[in-house]
Amino acid sequence: MKEITIHRIKNSIRFFTIMASMLLMSSVWAQQPSVNLDQVRNGSAASPVTPGDWQNGNLGTENSHYFEGASVPYRVIMTDMPESTNVSITLGYDVKEGGKHALDFLTHYNRIEPHNLAFGHNAEIIDPTLGVSGVSGAATDTEDLLFVVGNNSPVTGQPEDSFNMIKAAGGAYMSIWNGNITGISYGPAADLSADKAEQQIIVNFTTGTKPVGASSLTVVLAWGGHIASRIDWGYENGEPRSAGGLSGSAYHMRLEDWSLGNIGQQDRSLKTSAVIPPPECIMQGDEEACAGDLLDFSVAAINAFDESYSWSISNNTSGAEIVTNPSSGSDVDAVQVNVGDSGGSFTISVMINSQFGSVTCEKTVMVNANPAPSVDDEAECEGDTATFSTADLGAGFTYQ
Repeated sequence: MKEITIHRIKNSIRFFTIMASMLLMSSVWAQQPSVNLDQVRNGSAASPVTPGDWQNGNLGTENSHYFEGASVPYRVIMTDMPESTNVSITLGYDVKEGGKHALDFLTHYNRIEPHNLAFGHNAEIIDPTLGVSGVSGAATDTEDLLFVVGNNSPVTGQPEDSFNMIKAAGGAYMSIWNGNITGISYGPAADLSADKAEQQIIVNFTTGTKPVGASSLTVVLAWGGHIASRIDWGYENGEPRSAGGLSGSAYHMRLEDWSLGNIGQQDRSLKTSAVIPPPECIMQGDEEACAGDLLDFSVAAINAFDESYSWSISNNTSGAEIVTNPSSGSDVDAVQVNVGDSGGSFTISVMINSQFGSVTCEKTVMVNANPAPSVDDEAECEGDTATFSTADLGAGFTYQ
């Protein structure tokens, strides 16, 4: 009887020892940091979803709608993070796919305007903290993104010019919750002449501390991937150099590595069919005139649907005014301008609003003052024949 009792005691001790070990191991496993990459499904163009739904899956026409020049929102959720710790995470994005430009640089996560012009409804709310326990409110830190100059660009100045416009408008930075970004750097510059090329970016940050009452620390990092636009890249052999000229899933963002262990395979993609093209415009009219002249200006819209027009004059030092359809909001594709009675200059602009977004064409006109009558001053403006010019001002495409 005594031996049986001792045997039972030993078995009980062994059982509790095993259970304690399993509980300890479970606790250790639960505390291992993990990371997850999401992107936003904002519903189809006909059935938008707001706030945008953060998902791991592919973005297609049935669940998402974007346009060239906008940015796909991305976030990384990092759970069970160690407190007050320096962390490094590496992201990769395809700048070229199938010989086309795809995600050509990174931006702020919330860049999907002008949405109403593109799709006929207000932009969806983009909230990187949506559904994340222990993370809410404003970001604890932001960090400006710098531009990495790719090699062998087929278009002089691009995509740097496009990036600089977005940065000047305050749209080029990363945001973090429950942490502080300490540095952003890039891997080797991608070859923009290649059929397929990836650009990597390394983000360093310091984690914060657990919120009061929380059992663990969760950190969120958010940014956007700029969808390459044919406005920036133009055409080759009649095909846009942007990924809109491809089929399939040409826009890829992925997690490559981080300093806290194995990151696994995490690649998120957007189908080109879920991306509509932007409009372009060509303005026709003179770039030089004499005081008192009447000039005609017209504009042609490309890739626009059911478009409307809004004309205006700015930087006006010659006293110019629109004399036909005098309202600056006139919904016509041509206007006549009285350049004014004195020398100077002015800028004539037209905003074209359409289903596919908004584009602005503009032209600066120099106005020569009429000279005082004299034998030597054979009127510079009298008898001159004004030149006709056509300007492709697609670069005026504006996204805020």
